[in-house]
Amino acid sequence: VLSYSAVRTKSATYDEPLHLLSAWLQLHFSEFRLDFENPPLSKYFASIPNGADAILFNTADPNFKAVTSDLYREWDVTRDTLYFTPINDSISLLNRARFMMAILAMGLGVMLTIWAWQLGGPVAAMIACTLFAFDPNLLGHGSLLKNDVPFSLVMIAIFCVFMHVGRRLTWRNGLLLCLLIGLAMSTKFSALLRGAALPARAPVWRGPAQVRAGRGQAWAPPGQELGPTQQGPTRSRSSRRYADGSCSSPGPLATTPGHQRSRA
Repeated sequence: VLSYSAVRTKSATYDEPLHLLSAWLQLHFSEFRLDFENPPLSKYFASIPNGADAILFNTADPNFKAVTSDLYREWDVTRDTLYFTPINDSISLLNRARFMMAILAMGLGVMLTIWAWQLGGPVAAMIACTLFAFDPNLLGHGSLLKNDVPFSLVMIAIFCVFMHVGRRLTWRNGLLLCLLIGLAMSTKFSALLRGAALPARAPVWRGPAQVRAGRGQAWAPPGQELGPTQQGPTRSRSSRRYADGSCSSPGPLATTPGHQRSRA
């Protein structure tokens, strides 16, 4: 809320107008000549409040026709459409798109808090949520019409699901991970490079039970029970003898040869 209320009184950043116009064209007319170097997913979401008739666009503009041969003409198209066409209210158009970005920024905070809770419990979740809420970078950029915050949201979701895949792979979390990777590629092309960072997150695979197993305590995967010979290294020698069948099970009625000699 603080981020969006602050950004409403600020002018557009350098590339926000281009993102705004290209998002509107891509969503409503499947026109990708402008800003084709950025995937359209987050722009689709941002342009939802701006309907198909929200912008008066001149398709006969010579600069627009020349974009395919001269990429820098897209800036001229954006300037002429949003700022030199009186009927187009660029401020209202941009603020509506920024509101959608603020929603994704809040989603990032929710996703970060959930992941912190799963890793470290409620205290870790509270700390992560507090740091997120008062981070000046996120307060200043969370509501801007850019794909950085949406991409961060998708990547945090990928790391969270990747943690569960590493602990126990199921068809559900495997399918969800594939879906999230596709969403990341549809948000920012640098997701290819970020994918190399997934193996570095391997330590978060180890849940509390696996950590205890690394300290010498017994652990079994979910849904499986420990066998009699898998109870860990802390068992006594006599209990291991009973487990492997070399001695009858102890009890008040046990009659081993040693007991018979003692009676004699």
